[in-house]
Amino acid sequence: MSVVQFDSVSKRYGREIAADSVSLSIPANRTTAIIGPSGSGKSTLLQMINGMVRPDSGGVRVFDAPVDYAELPALRRKIGYAVQGIGLFPHWNVGRNIAILAEMSGWDEARRRDRVRELMALVELPEHYEARHPHELSGGEMQRVGLCRAMMLDPPLFLLDEPFGALDPLTRGEVHREFERIREAGRRTIVLVTHDLHEAQKLADEIVVVNEGRVEQQAETRTILAQPANDFVAGFFRAYEESR
Repeated sequence: MSVVQFDSVSKRYGREIAADSVSLSIPANRTTAIIGPSGSGKSTLLQMINGMVRPDSGGVRVFDAPVDYAELPALRRKIGYAVQGIGLFPHWNVGRNIAILAEMSGWDEARRRDRVRELMALVELPEHYEARHPHELSGGEMQRVGLCRAMMLDPPLFLLDEPFGALDPLTRGEVHREFERIREAGRRTIVLVTHDLHEAQKLADEIVVVNEGRVEQQAETRTILAQPANDFVAGFFRAYEESR
């Protein structure tokens, strides 16, 4: 079963091709990593899922229905979204930063507070951090807050756009462990954009390799590493290993 389906999707920014007749299915209840070089179209594909980017041609289906660009708020309430920049509101404390989507959805204060504390416990943020502001947090702590906010409404679909890229290796490893705990806490579909093959290998059940707006290969993680489909995929993997 697919949660997301791209059908011959194309997108250009001037002369730059971000998606070139992409047909792709994202399986349900699994973690799929989209990897590729910078400028290959990874983030564009992700942003088409929640309607941030509209294709020039072709169609995107989410939850077995075409993306309705007139009803994007309803779609986005079912999709968690976390990015590298995190985007926390500096004048709000951690609790409100996490709870904002629930507040906008009409949850009462007690329900919001209980959910915030449940999520903070899940990612091992101390309860008293709820009153702190973003400038009082480390990079890893801010990333955990961003993950909590994306999970606040318990969405069935979770989009991550290079959320760990700005973290130092030690902090990234810690946040990876929190991510794995989140993944184990409930069945959900996760799409992770990353340029880091090791990260994809560690966190994903399936990998999609993209280049110049095209899908070069999609396969289970262990399969794609052992059996690259073409010279580009093999060369991309080899270049990554040589650069480490």
